[in-house]
Amino acid sequence: MSTSVLICDDSAMARRQMARALPAHWDVWVEFAADGNQAIGAVEAGNAEVFVERLRRRVAGERITHGDAEIRFSVSLGVAELSPEVRACRDWMERADTALYDSKRAGRNRVTVYGGTSSA
Repeated sequence: MSTSVLICDDSAMARRQMARALPAHWDVWVEFAADGNQAIGAVEAGNAEVFVERLRRRVAGERITHGDAEIRFSVSLGVAELSPEVRACRDWMERADTALYDSKRAGRNRVTVYGGTSSA
């Protein structure tokens, strides 16, 4: 499963150079933004939830062996949309935090969108 990478820079040349610098063996899907507004637009378009779910799956698939023990990982994540009713960064973070705790209460190892969906 590919990991989403958002490369944001006002220089098209710099964006191309950064994309070429990614290791060839990485399984990534690259999206470009020329400025912060375009980057926020990508997140608002729903790509943040997709990225976070991909991150959760990648972490869940990791294993580390220590001696005779196999260590597995899980991650619970919360996502909050930046919308007009969010007046301050603190409010936005509180929404994401609420979604995070909803993920944990629902059984952990999942992504929850504030006021919306949950996936495991």
